[in-house]
Amino acid sequence: MFKTRQDELVVGSLENGINKEKREFLWNTLVNREKCQDCYAKFVCGGECFVNAYYSSNSITEKDVLLCELKRYLYKLSLMFNHHLKQMECYSVIVRGCVNKIKRFDEDKEVTDFLKKNPDVSFNELKYNRDLYDIYKK
Repeated sequence: MFKTRQDELVVGSLENGINKEKREFLWNTLVNREKCQDCYAKFVCGGECFVNAYYSSNSITEKDVLLCELKRYLYKLSLMFNHHLKQMECYSVIVRGCVNKIKRFDEDKEVTDFLKKNPDVSFNELKYNRDLYDIYKK
């Protein structure tokens, strides 16, 4: 297998798991990045700076000034939007909708157990025909 320029930044693989030393190195680089110490958005920027710095200067310790300005501006906008949204009557409806959407991804333990006990029934069959659940449950 040939080595690419990015291999030094790979922190793991499905076969070998996570390389803890590389993970710690990247985390420490983010936390201790001198050029970002006073930035209020340093932990919400998403790490895109690492990639841009690596490709432009071959070092993840540099920063992309233009990208930093953009990210900080977008972060401020999101905070202002959130503040103004909370003042609106529809805020509770939006929050409730978001919470309900997140709950859709919660595991239904009863359904999971049912599917384990009934391997001949697929999740999609159960999803579209809830009566199957009641029939098999008996």
